[in-house]
Amino acid sequence: MELETAYWDGALVISVEPREVRMSHWIHAPRAWRALDGQLLFDLAGSDWDLCGVSGEDEDCLVLALRRYPGDAPALRLTIARGSLEMHLEGESLQAGELLPRLERA
Repeated sequence: MELETAYWDGALVISVEPREVRMSHWIHAPRAWRALDGQLLFDLAGSDWDLCGVSGEDEDCLVLALRRYPGDAPALRLTIARGSLEMHLEGESLQAGELLPRLERA
């Protein structure tokens, strides 16, 4: 997994912070921001949330699969809309900075 990836011609940047949580068990905690002005959408660095995958770059929204280590539960789906960068966690709207508290309640 790349440490930093730009999407939609550089409009959105997602980086990951790899961290070994147990011998040979790694999580890649993501952080995302708008490249134009650096506005942070979310920062899960230091948390137990792992970015399992990203899909939909050619679509109207990115779909991020997030799973909490140790991964006993299915991944949760976070979507980010192209252009507006509006986010939805499992279909529920959320504002920038609200992701970690919402994930902790899931």
